[in-house]
Amino acid sequence: MVTARDEATYVWLGVILLVALVVTAFNPKARASLRGTMAAAGSWQVLTVFGAVVAWCALCVFIASAIKIHGMGRLWTPSLLKDTITIVIVSAIPAMFRAAQARRAIDVARPLIADAVGVTALFVFFVNLEPFPLWVELLIVPISAIVTFRAIRLEEIRQRRPYLLALLVVAAGTVVWVVVRLLADAPTLDWAEVFRSFLLSVWLPLLVLPFAWLAAFLMAYQLALVRIRSRQEHKSAPVALAVFVGLRFRIGLAARLTFTDQEIVHSTKFRDTLGAMRRFRAKDRAEQRTKKMRMRNLTRYAGVSGIDEHGAQKDRREFEQTKRALDWLAAIEQSDHAHDGLFWNDRADELLSLHGCGLEPPFDVTVETTPDRQQWRAWRKTISGWILGRAGRAGEDSWKEWYFAGPTAPIGWPGDPDWIERSEEFAAIAAPPDWAIADGTEDL
Repeated sequence: MVTARDEATYVWLGVILLVALVVTAFNPKARASLRGTMAAAGSWQVLTVFGAVVAWCALCVFIASAIKIHGMGRLWTPSLLKDTITIVIVSAIPAMFRAAQARRAIDVARPLIADAVGVTALFVFFVNLEPFPLWVELLIVPISAIVTFRAIRLEEIRQRRPYLLALLVVAAGTVVWVVVRLLADAPTLDWAEVFRSFLLSVWLPLLVLPFAWLAAFLMAYQLALVRIRSRQEHKSAPVALAVFVGLRFRIGLAARLTFTDQEIVHSTKFRDTLGAMRRFRAKDRAEQRTKKMRMRNLTRYAGVSGIDEHGAQKDRREFEQTKRALDWLAAIEQSDHAHDGLFWNDRADELLSLHGCGLEPPFDVTVETTPDRQQWRAWRKTISGWILGRAGRAGEDSWKEWYFAGPTAPIGWPGDPDWIERSEEFAAIAAPPDWAIADGTEDL
């Protein structure tokens, strides 16, 4: 049954669609963008994925319509068609977009589980039991959308408070209305239908989960295969099959498989590739254990002074992010000197704002150059107070990389005792130990 809330939603969707059509008609750029979007949405790959998820949901519904539950009839009846379509649109189809970007199984599972049994999902189901009159719904829909949008856009909690308070008032008023109406309509409500609708909102998103997980794995596998084959001279179907088997249906493993795994790239036979995949899985397990240990130590040693058995700081909070920021600046410095013959010292924040190093502005990175701008140095103090730095100089040593770690800011320049030159083997760095430990920057 279509409720007043549904009617209000349809009205406002129609208004939004009409405005979009008008804007598109008079805006050439919007028209071109719409054509590009429609062309992408109409590709056979997209249509296949979305058609498959709709077919899967239809199969689940067909099976549910044959299941009888004592005291309430069949698990699914035609009266639930509207709710079913809504769940497919707001839960199943978005799950396919997330599947295309998933790097772990949890990226697919968490949203669908929240759609099924999350607090927000349960609250939405409850307030939809007794909608307001149509004229109230027509007012609440845009007001709630605008207030929510404003609350999301504002960064400071003090600025958000009025909007959050307004949303709380609307939510409280809605709950009171639903409770009052349920008490008044209790004798006439079809509670079996209400229970069927509630079960539908739980079981259908949960049944989408295995399909979304499989789709995410296949897409991750396809991307991994593309990355590997970009470096292969001979593209072999048995090799592709061995990679598929070797991934063991693990989304994260497929996402981490790249062309840097040379043994897999250069494999030409099924058996050889299986062996290479086995060794890749072993290496990946070791890396994941190291990552878990590192994340555990970040919490374990937070605020703890002192060094470990390698001579490195125990408190390594922000070390990964700081290293990424400094390495990014080092790459820019080398590029600028190759282009202009000079290093710079005035664009750190501007450049770091474009780089996903994990730090938030202000970045607090100090960059300095000598007067002739033929040497540079940069450093940042981490949350523990420990300082990490990078430096470089022009001339024959311009390709060399210099590192610093200490309790105070560096005084000298590359070549001075407080700066350590990177050897050809990065792991061979004897000091400073804080740079010899990867800290999650293995990809650099």
